Amino acid sequence: MGAQPPVPTEYTDITPPPAFLRWGIWLLVIVFVVLVISIPLGIYGFREWVPPRYQVTYSERFPILQVILPPRPAPNTILPTPVLQQTTIPLNELLGISASTPTDAPTLEPTLPPTMVATPIEVTATPSPAPTSAPLQPSATPPATTASASNTGVIIPASARNFGFRYITQTWNNCGPANVTMSLSYFGWQEEQSYAERYLRGGREDKNVSPAEIVTFVNDQSQVSALYRIGGDLNTLKRLVAAELPVMVELGYAPAGNDWLGHYQTVIGYDDSAQSLTVFDSYIPSDQGLPVSYTDFDRNWQNFSRTFLVYFPPDREAEVMGLLGDLATPEGAYQVALDTARREARENPENGFAWFNLGKAQTRLGNYAEAASAFDQARLIGTHWRMLWYQFEPFEAYFNVGRYDDVLALVEANEATLGNGYVEETYYWAGRVYETQGNVGDAASAYRRALQQNSRYIAARDALERIS
Repeated sequence: MGAQPPVPTEYTDITPPPAFLRWGIWLLVIVFVVLVISIPLGIYGFREWVPPRYQVTYSERFPILQVILPPRPAPNTILPTPVLQQTTIPLNELLGISASTPTDAPTLEPTLPPTMVATPIEVTATPSPAPTSAPLQPSATPPATTASASNTGVIIPASARNFGFRYITQTWNNCGPANVTMSLSYFGWQEEQSYAERYLRGGREDKNVSPAEIVTFVNDQSQVSALYRIGGDLNTLKRLVAAELPVMVELGYAPAGNDWLGHYQTVIGYDDSAQSLTVFDSYIPSDQGLPVSYTDFDRNWQNFSRTFLVYFPPDREAEVMGLLGDLATPEGAYQVALDTARREARENPENGFAWFNLGKAQTRLGNYAEAASAFDQARLIGTHWRMLWYQFEPFEAYFNVGRYDDVLALVEANEATLGNGYVEETYYWAGRVYETQGNVGDAASAYRRALQQNSRYIAARDALERIS
């Protein structure tokens, strides 16, 4: 064989890169791999493990985080519509209309929900009362200078205003404890809203404080008494305010730029000449109170079947019952709420809140078949996805007529919008279904999850003990 040609020196005399460069390359590779793994993990962790209050706080400070916030339903998204049952009660019967009475009763047709949007409230730094030279829109409510229709015999003055409250701006999602604290301050209560929050909210992310929980807190933790009712009206509020009693209301709310949600306000006055109430709103700072027209207030108050709470010294209980008239007993209030809901559903068959209130009143009265059919109609028209964060009668009605699939469908809808939970009643009703179906393991898990959200939830505790 002949001699081999020489190998060019550029292929044989290669100097290895310096050690720091080799380690630098490896470091870059490791950093790249860590980023590839950690970025998706970080996004998942931010969405699933960081509580909502901190998600909001951090995304406000660092707007880039807003692109990875958990997806939320679009404004006015509705709960799943029901599959109508053969046992669905005719609308005329639900509305209390006899078959012989001519009527333009609505049909069970799903339509877009025109009533899901509460009256928007513009947030300003220092709101001030409306000038008397520009009165707010008049309401259809009859003038309140005579006794109302509840046979109380009380003459209502044309205006009244209570002083002596300590205004409080709420912390995160804390309108319930903040308004309780404001109302109790009228009687000299010195505790901060954090005191009520620790008792009323199962955790800092708890989405709902119910009127019943508030009443229990006030009666157990203060020297003041409290009660709540559904089926109120403007005259009821006026009588209580004129009697120098604090009143809280639960209503629908839509601060500027926000979707519909539930909220509490404290009513401190009213003025028939301006056709407006004066309220303390813990979300909009104003220690002078905010004016709200009778019309706008009642429209939003309807969203919660006109629920109100009244606070009073124990020795004034008989007087309060007299002021409440037909609402003095819970059963009387349920019937008033039912009559009101029927009338409003007849006047506007596409008012989903009226149908929901009809179902709520029938549930409270124990008429579950009628309630389930009314909730069907509310859902066909369109029930906002947050409604079941605050009002749980649909779970109860569907459960008691054996419509377990509907209960679980609403549980699933709540879970989809709640992320990690935060509404204990959701899991209680899931547990009731599982228990009834003989699935004790899943029932126990659901009850435990309810108690994780709120350790004071007696119904869930009793249910867990029952199957343990």
